[in-house]
Amino acid sequence: MTKTNIFKPSLSLFVGASLLVAALVVLVSPALTHAATLYRQLEVGSSGSDVSSLQSFLAKDATLYPQGLVTGYFGALTKSAVANFQSRNGLPAVGRVGPATLPVLNAQMGGIAGVDIYGPSIYSANVSINRNTATVNWNTDELSHGLVLYSTT
Repeated sequence: MTKTNIFKPSLSLFVGASLLVAALVVLVSPALTHAATLYRQLEVGSSGSDVSSLQSFLAKDATLYPQGLVTGYFGALTKSAVANFQSRNGLPAVGRVGPATLPVLNAQMGGIAGVDIYGPSIYSANVSINRNTATVNWNTDELSHGLVLYSTT
């Protein structure tokens, strides 16, 4: 399936004469927030309202978290429930909410609707350098935001 170009940013940058420009394209997906969104990694010893949100979500399914305790403390029971969630979702069952588990939990908790855990593909990227400017163009296969970071060295 071929996707059409839906976002093509262009940026002109002022640079000193005869200096090279190094550009780095960083793509950022739009962030949608909700009260149930988890923002940090969680493990045994963590505590707070985000742990309570996690426990409340896991307690909705007795096959994941039969004890159903919502204490705000990430202990052995929560670790076991997270491992059960990870197994069910094809993730390594380590019992820790790390970078692979966090977006899956947020998507299922309703924190980020339709979360896309894969970055867009960049193609047709080019940099045109003139005496006082540099223009950076690229295409992506999905809607995204772009940021160009540059240096004159």
